[in-house]
Amino acid sequence: MNTKKVCCLYISTYHLFTIILPYINGKMNDGKEIELILQKDLSSDIERYVKSVKNLGIDTERILKLDWKNRNKVLEKNENKIYVIVGDENFILNYEKVLIENEIESELLGCYKMNNNLEISKVLLSHDYLLTTKRKKEIAKFSQNEQKRRTIKSQL
Repeated sequence: MNTKKVCCLYISTYHLFTIILPYINGKMNDGKEIELILQKDLSSDIERYVKSVKNLGIDTERILKLDWKNRNKVLEKNENKIYVIVGDENFILNYEKVLIENEIESELLGCYKMNNNLEISKVLLSHDYLLTTKRKKEIAKFSQNEQKRRTIKSQL
């Protein structure tokens, strides 16, 4: 199975949109379908964001046509889709698990709101990539031995 797990960490809804909208727009331009699985309704927030931020460089009409209302079920399982899951940690983990168990080979983008009880290292270690405002970066996962070797090499 070749499911790619991507995560993004955000501090506010506007920060979330700043991170994911260019990414979603690019994937839509590549012919991918986007399915949003949202714990809370973001429809009014996305409309306000698109109206207030100038020069977004995205197709706002297509972005606004996505269903930004809260929906907690997968509509259609499809390998040409990118599933964007926004909610608390348990909500995201539950949907990632459901999609992976159904052997859907696609990309899952879990969007985690930063708060005091979010274990960032745990989130990063359970994903393959981190999406930031600049780009999608591969998350390097090293064993403790590999980390010790790298530290020793850097000190020589």
